[in-house]
Amino acid sequence: MSALLEAQNLSAGYHGHPFVRDVHLQVNAGEVVALIGPNGAGKTTTLLALAGDIAPLGGAVLLTGKTRTDPLHARAKDGLAFVTEERSVFMRLTTAENLRVGGTDLDEAVTTFPELKALMNRPAGLLSGGEQQMVTLARALSRKPKVLLIDELSLGLAPLVVKRLLQAVRDAASTHGIGVLLVEQKVESALSVSDRVYVMRDGEIVLQGPSDEMAGRIRELEESYLASRSQA
Repeated sequence: MSALLEAQNLSAGYHGHPFVRDVHLQVNAGEVVALIGPNGAGKTTTLLALAGDIAPLGGAVLLTGKTRTDPLHARAKDGLAFVTEERSVFMRLTTAENLRVGGTDLDEAVTTFPELKALMNRPAGLLSGGEQQMVTLARALSRKPKVLLIDELSLGLAPLVVKRLLQAVRDAASTHGIGVLLVEQKVESALSVSDRVYVMRDGEIVLQGPSDEMAGRIRELEESYLASRSQA
């Protein structure tokens, strides 16, 4: 069976200069794939190219087996969702209004995140960072995407909130067959919910394998692959 999402020899960057080079990766139905690496490794650039937010400088992006060169909004119509590191809520709208803008069924959102039930009439600008991410993720999941790209879901959030968010992602992949590509700085958290992992450094994939095997190599990963050059 074809991968839901695939990068073939993908190069991407800005102003004609490749920052990511010769990337090969794939995401299959029902699995969570983690993309980890130090700051500046090229993880976000890779997601932007896969989403259609920037045009590749080489190689190809395939969505459900078809090569795509169109922009994000067109890919979204065919089942791709992208949760960026910026919390995409409308600060002046209530939680309920934010969910409705995304076409989200409120009962479904509460089933995923019961914490939101008491917050429906609260302006999103008064929600905590974790609550805002719950709204953002609930909107993305409600669309039942085929592929979900997530960039730094845990940024600035408490460990318990991160665990809730990542478990919702894991459950959605397992229950609805969504293919998830997850960029995450909290490596142990990413490995705990993912099936496979790609390690990126200096714009290239330098290591890959099953997450359960990688979980036993945390120290090696941190020392050899995840430390910034200034720490190396």
